[in-house]
Amino acid sequence: WDPRRPLLAGDLREVVRTLGGANTVLLWAALLLKKRVAVFNDDLSGLLAFVRVLPCLVWHRQNWAILRPYVTMDPVDLEDLAEAGVYCAGFIDRTCRSAADSLYDVLVDISEKSVTISELVKGEFLVGPFHKNLANILDAEVAATHADHQPLIKVVAFETRRLLDHVAGLRVPHGDGTYVTRADLETRNLPAGMPRFLFACAQAEGWTSAVKV
Repeated sequence: WDPRRPLLAGDLREVVRTLGGANTVLLWAALLLKKRVAVFNDDLSGLLAFVRVLPCLVWHRQNWAILRPYVTMDPVDLEDLAEAGVYCAGFIDRTCRSAADSLYDVLVDISEKSVTISELVKGEFLVGPFHKNLANILDAEVAATHADHQPLIKVVAFETRRLLDHVAGLRVPHGDGTYVTRADLETRNLPAGMPRFLFACAQAEGWTSAVKV
């Protein structure tokens, strides 16, 4: 049994249509940076259809284990999330929306068609030229008359790989290994906000040193 089959039965285009390109890029970034993502919707069936396709935004990971398609605010469920550390969890309980910091880094509210970033991680989500370009690409792909969402998955995977190849190229030799540091990134002529975002990307991929920088 291939666990990807039920996920591919969804449609990533509906995520972009619901949120718009700009908000979908924020969600993509949250998954790329391995943040805690909570997804709220009033309707359970709509929630499940939305959540199950989200790993397609980070296709290179092939990781379906991050999904918790339906979670309650019961202590047992919340303990499972705390132990997981990184997740994409779906809720129909409205109280989840007021649990910033303790429950999520990023909240997707399907009902409101909004994405909210926790204050704790906002610095990693400053929108730059790369994000804006990707948002335009997503909007254009959704507007195209493709038969299914495979072309959208492929273009997101391509742009993600292009970004990660760039981040990998930013690793420099140090006495204890070759990796990315914030200090090195700050010396480069990067757009505002990009050093922190790129460092967060490097952290998520395991390309930073083990010590604080």
